[in-house]
Amino acid sequence: MRVLCFVLFWILSQSLAPQVMLAQQDPPATDATSALTCIQNALGGTAAFAAVSSLYIKAETKPVQTSGLRPLPGTREISVVFPDRYLRAEQPSSPRDSGFNSMVGFDKGVLLSSPRHPDAKRSERSAHWNFAVQMLMRLPRRLPGVTLSQRVISDSGRDRLAIEASGADSLRATLLVDRETCVPIALQSMASGVTSGVSRVDLSEYKAFGGIRVPTVLKTSIGGQPHSEERVTSVEVNTPAAARAFARRR
Repeated sequence: MRVLCFVLFWILSQSLAPQVMLAQQDPPATDATSALTCIQNALGGTAAFAAVSSLYIKAETKPVQTSGLRPLPGTREISVVFPDRYLRAEQPSSPRDSGFNSMVGFDKGVLLSSPRHPDAKRSERSAHWNFAVQMLMRLPRRLPGVTLSQRVISDSGRDRLAIEASGADSLRATLLVDRETCVPIALQSMASGVTSGVSRVDLSEYKAFGGIRVPTVLKTSIGGQPHSEERVTSVEVNTPAAARAFARRR
């Protein structure tokens, strides 16, 4: 009888061991309130973050990949008037490449994206996805329609605090945060238009603008390969600059 009990115990323990190990490797996600509070306190304070009603960001972009179809060097402008006006405009540096100008965004329900996908719904989802990802990197706080949860995951052999974003528009993105400083260090998502591989934007060189700190160097890699780099040249918080971008589109 004792032998039988021992055998049954051994079998049960072996069947549960993989489940216990899985639980240790992939802890359950919880609400992201505490993580957001920690991040905001590290980057200027929760009051400063809550007071942001508009953002206007200007940056220079350049390719860093050495082969294949490379992005064009140029400028990027991001205009946001919360809660429902967003525009990201891209313009190549060379006048001969002006045909590659593009923008993605919306103005109180009106789609501003150009060029647009033939499927209007897909263009709308893409614009809202782009808005959520850009704000998660530059102004981490809650957005309507986006669910945020937190967990600890391994990144390059180190434990990172991860804020996972998901939404009705098939949004899936993860903001990786240094556990000691609560400063975001990277954002990972599925690369747009790529069938396999992950897009990762490494965030660094934080500087203060209007009471909040934002990353001024954003380096993008796709599938582990360097792709492009953005260097922020100016950020305006709660000024008329962001609203003017929408006035020009009317």
